[in-house]
Amino acid sequence: MDKIELRKLYSSKKLIDEAKSQIILNKAADFIDKYNDIKLIGIYLPLDNEIDLTKLMMQFVDKKFAVPKILGDNLCFVNYYPGANLQANEKFLGYYEPMSNTEVFPALIFVPAIAYDIRGYRLGRGKGHYDRYLAKHNIIRIGVSTSSKLLMNLPNEPHDFRMNYVITEDIILDLCH
Repeated sequence: MDKIELRKLYSSKKLIDEAKSQIILNKAADFIDKYNDIKLIGIYLPLDNEIDLTKLMMQFVDKKFAVPKILGDNLCFVNYYPGANLQANEKFLGYYEPMSNTEVFPALIFVPAIAYDIRGYRLGRGKGHYDRYLAKHNIIRIGVSTSSKLLMNLPNEPHDFRMNYVITEDIILDLCH
């Protein structure tokens, strides 16, 4: 299957089981503990088929969090806190982002995807925002997904970036070695 067909197939899996989501949140928290010296962490505002990592902000009140914002064709990260004012992105319906345009640079980011493969490649939404961002920033990349969306092999292209880790409710792939 090509990326377009895979997006259609795996985007339709909307509901995430709460128990699985909690296991993934716990594993994400373990990574924040593992990289305790990092004070600014990149998460994302979840769409309806993505794990909600914003819950981590209540657990790690000593950390700062940032979420992606799309400016033109580029992704940047801006500070985020619970209750921050959000605005709809004019280009991407259903996508909300902070009003701030002040870019910050997290050293670790959790990256959503429609699906991942066991090599750490992701199937994104097809606009290349994360790949362009990752090409410019040397940061720790942690993919977040459910096991049902962890595939053996996704088509990838030279500009596609692999994750350092992929976490699901069933497994943690360490792809750093």
